[in-house]
Formats: sequence, C-alpha cells, structure tokens
Amino acid sequence: SKPPWVRIPPPPPSPAGKGHTVSSRKVHPARTSASPSHNWWLGGRRDAEAAGAFLEFLERAYCDEVLGAFFGGPYILNTFGGVLNLPSNLSYVGRVHRDQRTYSGDVHLMAQLLVMLDHFTEENGATRVVPGSHRADDSPVYGRHYDSIPAEMRRGSVLVWHGSLWHGGGANATDERRIGIAMNYCAGYIRQQENQQLGLPPALVATFEPRLRRLVGYGVYNGLVGHIDKRSPEQVLLGEGADRIVWDAI
Repeated sequence: SKPPWVRIPPPPPSPAGKGHTVSSRKVHPARTSASPSHNWWLGGRRDAEAAGAFLEFLERAYCDEVLGAFFGGPYILNTFGGVLNLPSNLSYVGRVHRDQRTYSGDVHLMAQLLVMLDHFTEENGATRVVPGSHRADDSPVYGRHYDSIPAEMRRGSVLVWHGSLWHGGGANATDERRIGIAMNYCAGYIRQQENQQLGLPPALVATFEPRLRRLVGYGVYNGLVGHIDKRSPEQVLLGEGADRIVWDAI
C-alpha cells in the first residue's frame, strides 16, 4: 500500500538562473525573517511587510492537485507557521503527536505540508514519521518510544502527509538551527485551528488574491458553511466577493 506521505524534491534551477522560490541555491527571505528562537504563526504577522515573505508560500499553491484529490473538495488553511529545531533540542520521542486530534477513518479531514528551508538530515533533527500510524484509532502516548524513520530531504523539498500520521521533530545534534515552513490544511467545513478571520487584519486580507482570501477562510464552503446572514466573510468584511449562497438558487 502507498505510504501516507509524499516527498516532493525541489525542481532544478531554470536556464535563466532564477530557480525555485526555495531552491537549494538560494536562501529564501523567510529563512532570515523567521524568529531566531521560537516557532511562530501567521496570525502574529500583522502587516504585509511582516507577512510577505511567508504569504508567498501560500500564493504559490504548493501541491494543490495533491490536496484537492486528498480532500475531494474545497480545502482551507488550518494553520501556518515556522517550525524551528534548535541545537541540542530534546529527542522527538517526547513530542511525537498527530496533527488531527480526532480519528476520522477514511474521511480525510487534515493534511500537512512542510517546506524545508534548510536541508533536513537525521543529524539536525529531520521530522520523523511513524509508518502506518495514520490508521490507528488512538493517539500516541506522551514519552513512549515509537519506531520511526527520518524524512531526510534537501532544502526546497516539500513533505506532505496525512493529518492522522504520528510524527515529531528529531533531535538536533548540530550547532545550527533547522527551519521549515509548516502549512496545515483542513477540509473546508472544519473549524480552523488558527482563527484567520480575527488573526489577519481585513486591510491585509484586502491585498490578497481571491484564491488566497478563500484559503484563509473568507469564503463559503459549498455555498453554505461559513456564511454571515447569507453572505460570505469576504462580502461582509471587505465589501466584495462573488460567493454564491444556496439561498440565491431558491
């Protein structure tokens, strides 16, 4: 059977030398903009200048076809942030977890994307996954050891995995911090972990393209879920948008 994750290596640089947004030959601005000491979330980026280097990852719609096929319909951003693994960090064993807090069987509720801003190696604490754990109907026990494999990948690669997969950060035995961008998505009818409508100022969202607005939750799922008095958040908060509500068809 297919594993519950997909490894997507970075494409080679273009003939013009521009390469990919996070290629192995260029350090992306998000790498130097990330906090030097702790993880952060998109809702904490209150203006375009602070959020710009990170919003680019969402605008590029990484793995859109993979996610669309996984969810079988519209999906939205559950949470988005930077993940740091600092030198001499504790072993992953004490932090192994699953992102999706509720077991859903064959119903796909959540998927995680991790963009490597650094090379991920076993030495610097590459994310570790527990094969087959997405089929378990319970959650891992804190502190218990689980056999796992490291997701060793080059800078610019993307790792996609099932929201129920058990995983955790490995121990960083180097003297350099290891950084990635975590983009967690959920089915369009699921409540987001991070409340993007309150966390992102409307003035900032107004600068987004329509697709990105809907991705952060300003749209309406299948013409019904998420409306405000028969209008979408985009229409109420920004005064624009073209979401068609089911009552419009009655």
